[in-house]
Amino acid sequence: MFSYSVAIRTLGTAGAKYQKTLDGLARQKIKPTNIYVYIPYGYALPKETIGIEKYIRCKKGMITQRAQKYEQIQDEWILFLDDDVYLPSDYSERAMSFVTNSNADVLVSQIFSEGKTLHNIVVSAMNFVFPMISKLWGLKISYCGRYYYNIKPKYEFMKTNTGSGACSLCRKSTYLDIQFEDERWMDDFGYALGDDQLFHYKMYKKGANEYVWFNSGVVHLDAGSQTRVINEAHIRKTSACLFLVWYRSIYEPSNKVKKLFSFLCFMLSLTSRLLFSFIYIYHKLWMAPLAVLIGTFDAVKLVMSAPFKSYPPFC
Repeated sequence: MFSYSVAIRTLGTAGAKYQKTLDGLARQKIKPTNIYVYIPYGYALPKETIGIEKYIRCKKGMITQRAQKYEQIQDEWILFLDDDVYLPSDYSERAMSFVTNSNADVLVSQIFSEGKTLHNIVVSAMNFVFPMISKLWGLKISYCGRYYYNIKPKYEFMKTNTGSGACSLCRKSTYLDIQFEDERWMDDFGYALGDDQLFHYKMYKKGANEYVWFNSGVVHLDAGSQTRVINEAHIRKTSACLFLVWYRSIYEPSNKVKKLFSFLCFMLSLTSRLLFSFIYIYHKLWMAPLAVLIGTFDAVKLVMSAPFKSYPPFC
C-alpha cells in the first residue's frame, strides 16, 4: 500500500507561502503519515500551522537540511518539499497512480518555465540550458554541467536525471543509497545553486529510475525571490557553484575521452557566460565579467585543496 511522509526544509521566513504549502498538504486526498519540518537551530518556529506538522532542529544549509537520515520516517516514500510550494489536492493520488504502476523510484515535478516564452528560451540559453526534442527524456544533464529541457514533451511522465528539489517524491531506500550527506561541503558557500542537480543526478548515477512530471499542477511560489539581489558577489558565487557542480558530478579524470570532451564543453559554457556578463555593465555592475572569472578561479582553488580531495567519490 502506498504511504508517504513529508520532509520540508525551511528557515521559517516564507510566511503566507509556507501556509499555502501546509494547506496543500492538508487537502491531499491521500494524507501523509507525518509532516516533518527541518529548521536550523536558533531560528524561530513559524507562526503558520495546520496543527499536525512536527519540527526537527538541525544545522543550517540547503543540503544539510535535506541530507538527514530520516530515522523517524517508516514509510516507503518521502515527499521532499521546499517551504514555498503549492500542491493541488489530487497531487498524492495522481503521484501514487504513476509510481505504483511503473518502475519509478523518483518523481520530480517540473516547475521551471524554460520554454514557455521566447524570453525564457533566450535567458535559459544564455545560461547554457537548451531546448531539445525527445521521445524519452524530459530533462537531461549536459556535459557542461547544465541541462537540456524537452520543449515539446510527448508524455506527461518522462525520464530525467535532474530536476527541482522543491517537490520530489522519492523512495526512502533510493534516497539513503546516495549518502547525500557527502555533499554538505557545498553549504559552505551559503548559496543555493546546484544542490538539486547533485541530489537527482547522484540518484540517477546510482541506478534509480527517475521521472519528471510535466502536468502535476505543482507551483513553486519562490519565497526567496523577494530577497534575491543580483550583484558582483552573487555573480561570483554563481560562477563558482557552476564549476563545482560540473567538476563534482560530470568531470571524469579517469576517462580521458570524457574528461577532454566535458572540459571543452565547460570552457564553451564559461566563455558564453563571460560574454553575456557584459550585459550587466549596462546595469552598472562594472565588475561582472571579472566576477565570473574570479568565481571560477575560487572554485578551481577549492577542488585542488586537500579537504576537497578527501571527499568520497560522487558515486
